[in-house]
Amino acid sequence: MEKLRGLAHEIRQNAAGGGLEKPIPIAVTGDDVGMGDVELFERYLGFFNEWRVPLTLFVTPCPRGRPLDEDHAWVRALRKALDDGHDLQLHGYEHKAFEFGLPPPFMLERSPSARRTMEDPEARERVVAGHTVAVLQGKLEKGIEIFRRALGFDPLGFRAPVAMVCPAMFEALANVGIVYDSSLAVSPVGWHYMMQRYTPPEDDPWDPDVPCRPFIHTAGIVEIPLSSEYSAHATWDDIGPRANLMISEHTRTAREGGVFIPVNHFHFMYGTVTHRRLFDESELTLQLQGEEIYRRFFEYLQVGGNENFVTLAEVYSLFSGEAESSSGGES
Repeated sequence: MEKLRGLAHEIRQNAAGGGLEKPIPIAVTGDDVGMGDVELFERYLGFFNEWRVPLTLFVTPCPRGRPLDEDHAWVRALRKALDDGHDLQLHGYEHKAFEFGLPPPFMLERSPSARRTMEDPEARERVVAGHTVAVLQGKLEKGIEIFRRALGFDPLGFRAPVAMVCPAMFEALANVGIVYDSSLAVSPVGWHYMMQRYTPPEDDPWDPDVPCRPFIHTAGIVEIPLSSEYSAHATWDDIGPRANLMISEHTRTAREGGVFIPVNHFHFMYGTVTHRRLFDESELTLQLQGEEIYRRFFEYLQVGGNENFVTLAEVYSLFSGEAESSSGGES
């Protein structure tokens, strides 16, 4: 507890030094919603409801080729999430690799198949050829139609699967009425930790081209960059390093006057993972502990009085109002 108090004091000092009048906004986001185990999702939702944290949930409209509106269990769960005060937005179409663009370098470490495609000039050329505005707009239109049938409204926000984007994607988003995107990542460090690389490369810091606050991107789309992924595939030994990383990157975001936007994946926070031990060829099954990382982060925030939870819709609204005000727009 004393360590948490010290960390909370540090962030108050950093926030004050940056001229902040209140704790920075924190928008917790969840990806891959609508696919996988709906009961696991309901458990996940219960945890965040317990902490009274509003989530921005990015929903895949046609996972594995099945339209979401045909999956009644998922539709019920998502409508309950809306009733609980959570925000639902669009997450790709079928959630396939290279669906809306190319992966950032730090993602290739986790996906040997994607790396092979990127390193094969012919394969890469075939992928890029499919990233036209017309093709991507067609996927978005189909996804929005399914989203509307399932949930009764059109999404205004988007996140590309696996952070795979391209310039044409932003133009396609603008063409279909999406106003903000949250696909670019400020920090790759969480993904290094996911691979248990607790000393990330010195030449791979926070992306200097991606600020930790909203900005106007291609085609007028407002980009609201996500911070990092801190909880996926975490077992007991990972809790301390991952929670400390989450706290330290929140502190840095506060110091820079940004918005802290962790991303998580409900199906990577729970369940078990099995490792085969080479020395005796036996299997070791470990319980995933993603929920515990968030619990420690929330406890840290409570101690310092730094709770300021919002949805990305609220971040977009605030940014849009500030942008209009600074440009002299009419009210």
